[in-house]
Amino acid sequence: MRSLRGFPAVILGAVAASAIWIIVVLSISTTPQEAKQRRGAPDLSPPTVALEKKVLQQVSWHPCNRAERSVTVRAIPAPSGRRSVVTALARPGTKVQTGLVLARVAGEPQVAVVGDGVLYRDLAAGASGPDVRLLTGAMARAGWVPAASTRLEASDIATWHRRTGLAPAATIGWSNLVVVPPQAVVGAALVGIGEPVKANQALLTATARARTFTCEVIDPVPSLDPAAVRFEVSGTLTPVAHLTVRPRDDQSPGVIEVTPGRRGVGGEAQVGIVSGGTPKPVLAAPLSALRTETDGSTMVEVVDGEQSRTVQVEVGASSQGWVEVAGADLAPGMTLRLFGPDEAGGPVDGAG
Repeated sequence: MRSLRGFPAVILGAVAASAIWIIVVLSISTTPQEAKQRRGAPDLSPPTVALEKKVLQQVSWHPCNRAERSVTVRAIPAPSGRRSVVTALARPGTKVQTGLVLARVAGEPQVAVVGDGVLYRDLAAGASGPDVRLLTGAMARAGWVPAASTRLEASDIATWHRRTGLAPAATIGWSNLVVVPPQAVVGAALVGIGEPVKANQALLTATARARTFTCEVIDPVPSLDPAAVRFEVSGTLTPVAHLTVRPRDDQSPGVIEVTPGRRGVGGEAQVGIVSGGTPKPVLAAPLSALRTETDGSTMVEVVDGEQSRTVQVEVGASSQGWVEVAGADLAPGMTLRLFGPDEAGGPVDGAG
């Protein structure tokens, strides 16, 4: 009788265990809807690429930096009886044009002259020389005078003072002039307005990005043929207007200076020197489309719809991830499978 009394408890325990098992199975099993979705999910096809006919060039690439030219505007001595205090500064980011007042110390202006050269003396009517041509050339580009001249006229002096807003005078004082390269922009001020300064103290800088790029090529060949050079800016092939090779010497390991064929070129730049390649277009495939077999042979897998076939190939010149291939019945436009690095055999590491 005692065993009969315990029988219902055994039954209840078994039922509870079964219920728990069912819950566990349901929680980890796939529902019919999920199973249907999984069955309907398409298998992704392996990546492919088309065979191409192209010229392969072996190019070594070297980084380039766009040269900069900076001019520092320095305080001039204050006139007798005045405190040497900064009274004006050009706004940072301002494009420098001839006639722009870059700074004032004790009210005395320092005015920009856009050009290349040196001003070293006060200029009066009748003065002549390269410094006069520098000044009148800057005035001509600004549209103030008809043309540059090596002789300064009284009318040029009057025009200068009128255009710059300076008080009329018989001469143009060179200490009030600052020669700034073309396309320069005012940089951040090094002092504040109202701040006392000493003579020759730096007030601000004006910086121009040169058109030329300097490329770090160690020991370049002095007779480098421009046709053997490729120049890229922001990943885009850019024509070269001028090429200068500065060979290795005691001061420098050597550089190449490149002037682009068009203005306004900016961004990350690099120069490529062609050291070899194919003289004419060849059948080429990406290195990742080539595969090494256990016997050392190289093959590609040609894909045609749902079908594929393996073709053994001979490899030739390589350049920038592409390699020349030759094999039975291969032609431009054929689709090749790309292999991942973890697939058996692995893609070819390189080619000669």
